[in-house]
Amino acid sequence: LNSKLKIGQNALIKAASSVDLLAHANIIMKAQATVGTFPLAIALSVLSSNVALDILGSITAGGDINAKSEAKTTAVTRARDLNKNEEASAAEATRSSALYGGFAAISVFDQSATLNMTGTAKAGQTVRGEAKTGEASFEAESIVYDNTYTVAKQPHR
Repeated sequence: LNSKLKIGQNALIKAASSVDLLAHANIIMKAQATVGTFPLAIALSVLSSNVALDILGSITAGGDINAKSEAKTTAVTRARDLNKNEEASAAEATRSSALYGGFAAISVFDQSATLNMTGTAKAGQTVRGEAKTGEASFEAESIVYDNTYTVAKQPHR
């Protein structure tokens, strides 16, 4: 994912009060794998997030000039056996009954935030620039429950 805000070289922004420019990405990513007939589940989430704010032109403000580039990422990746508290559908009734198996949950990410101010900034008060990658929170979970499953009942004919 690329998010970019660009103020061109010939651009001119004039304001009697403050000017706020923000390039921002807040990504929430979820991936889940559950076992089928074989007791194997692999969940993988991969993300690349690049946020950029380029100011090449001129900004004139009577108040403050605030420029900010920010990236946040939340990834929830789970590999698991059927939760014993969930109801199984008819298709899930053929799940593996093995007590052991392979469960892997992997999250991979690359995030960046850049701020490029090569233009002219004239403020009546303060010029602020900030680029930050913010928070990155991850939950990678591999779960195997006991061998007790709730299976949907099939009607007799």
